[in-house]
Amino acid sequence: MQIEISGDAEHLLQAVLASGQFASAEEFITQMAKQYGLTVGAQMGKRRNQVDVDTLALEQSVGPLSDYRDLKADFWNEGESVDSFVQEIRSVRDQDTLRAF
Repeated sequence: MQIEISGDAEHLLQAVLASGQFASAEEFITQMAKQYGLTVGAQMGKRRNQVDVDTLALEQSVGPLSDYRDLKADFWNEGESVDSFVQEIRSVRDQDTLRAF
């Protein structure tokens, strides 16, 4: 197995291996992958419960868009400018950012 990791991650990996908890880097990576619900090998990087798009679409009874006009959403007053819309979006995002702290 070959992966690229940052210098900090490499130092951490070396320290973990030096502790004797794991016999190899592969064993450590496999254990960490299992802990976070990932698989290693051909499926590396995919979550165990990941579903492909076609299966998900079938489960949700959705299909391709047949008419772009179906995307129209009536959530903004016609008299409002685009600048007002953008300002409102930024305001909401700023409030969400402040709540995160």
